[in-house]
Amino acid sequence: MTLWGEIAGDSEGRRTWSMLIYTGSRYVPAFCPRNSPSSILLIMQMGGDIYSTNITIGDPPQSLTVSVDTGSADLWVVSAENPVCDVRGTRCDDFGLYNPNSSTSYVPLSDEFGISYGDRSWAEGHYATDTVSIENADIPGVQFAVATSSSIDKGILGIGYSANVVADYRYRNFPELLVADNITKSNAYSLWLNRLGSNEGSILFGGINTAHYTGTLQTLPVVQYMGDYIHLWLTLTEMGVESASDSIAKSYTDTRSTTGAAEFPLVALLDSGATLTYLPSNVVAQIYSDLDVHFYQQGQFGYVPCDTYLVGREDYNITFTFSGVTIRVPLSELVLHDAISGPGRNALPLPDTDSDEESCLFGILPAVDFFPILGDTFLRSAYVVFDLDNNEISLAQANRNPGDDRILEIGKGGDSVPEAEDVSDPVMTATVVLGGSSLVLPAGWTNEPVFPTRTVTTSTAASTGTSDGDAEETGDTTISGSGSGSETTPTGFDAPAETDGAIGTAVGRNPLLLVSAVVLGLLLGL
Repeated sequence: MTLWGEIAGDSEGRRTWSMLIYTGSRYVPAFCPRNSPSSILLIMQMGGDIYSTNITIGDPPQSLTVSVDTGSADLWVVSAENPVCDVRGTRCDDFGLYNPNSSTSYVPLSDEFGISYGDRSWAEGHYATDTVSIENADIPGVQFAVATSSSIDKGILGIGYSANVVADYRYRNFPELLVADNITKSNAYSLWLNRLGSNEGSILFGGINTAHYTGTLQTLPVVQYMGDYIHLWLTLTEMGVESASDSIAKSYTDTRSTTGAAEFPLVALLDSGATLTYLPSNVVAQIYSDLDVHFYQQGQFGYVPCDTYLVGREDYNITFTFSGVTIRVPLSELVLHDAISGPGRNALPLPDTDSDEESCLFGILPAVDFFPILGDTFLRSAYVVFDLDNNEISLAQANRNPGDDRILEIGKGGDSVPEAEDVSDPVMTATVVLGGSSLVLPAGWTNEPVFPTRTVTTSTAASTGTSDGDAEETGDTTISGSGSGSETTPTGFDAPAETDGAIGTAVGRNPLLLVSAVVLGLLLGL
């Protein structure tokens, strides 16, 4: 049988959970006894800019919302005594707090806990064990961390390799305990984040859903680091940009670093906890130039006009290729509305534009302080099966219009992912680069877009915040020649007009974290 968890909305618009079992002919109310047969498949529905799910901890159960992160390995939750909840703007009441004193099954451990992420967010506290329940499956004795202080107000469910836990010793983390308790047959799960703007995606522990992808699942080896499997790394061998309507097919394979070394192949982390995608600076510079993305150097991010940018470019894709396996990311998946925060957001210059159009964040940034990361702006276009038992990752193009669910179980042993094919002769020689560099464009730099010249008629009103990129053709402002290029200088063009706040990206929904003059509220589970 298959367990299915579904999100619904209550009278106040909050997500609630219902449990059903699909018996092959109909759905019936769910009952999941402990130590039930290992053919049970668990599904979590996730929603929001940071993909989250609901769990309970303790006896009696305490309800919590946690972010799901393939880039880390620890489960930690916010303690009821955490002072972060006293800060204005936090949402501790919405996400839930854990009170050890209210759980009869709580067992404290003497080990201290401390973790920091790529966005410089952090959490500290101590380890403990307690019963964790998810989708009506109760798992006793789960080791997790109680964060008595943190910079963020929502816990994180790390589901990566247990070798990456921050404890002084390796312990069984959540996905491994699902196997140990006979809830799944193997430490494997599949991820489908759905399209940009959707309020839910899914993660399926112990199985795949063939309705959520097109083509064939193709399997690649995870890249080791110093002889061990630490991160969910793949070798990215090629990138490019394509458009059938404009007969464009350009490759970035020959891009060179500042030292003259080839950028490809490169090793990248597949990280559901990272809102954006981070690539080497020289690769990003080429993408920005070809796709006419404007660069704000002080914040190290790119931006585009919210309403007019995608008009006439509906079939443009950025391609990511892994030893012949290509995932196409539509340009529309990279234009993020309401992601640039601060009173200065409207002062970002948009060359060749006469309207008051707002700026949208572009979903690919330079990897400044860490290795390349393929975050949610990539993962929404891919269906990904993480097989940690066999140290493999299977990829296929995500299906944006799925039909009826067809769920298959992931078994034990080799070749356990159903209907997946091994990639022949995958590239394994890429070097793991642990740190990047800032993007600094030379003086007088001018974008050289691959776009043909076009004329766009759009409203001069502010962006509505929709995510499909379609422009309202109700105004009389004409924008022409946007394919002719725009000048970008190392000082970030003309300085934005004076404001009483910083310009920054706010896709992480983190009200507390300030990184120099820029708010980078991005959850990177490194």
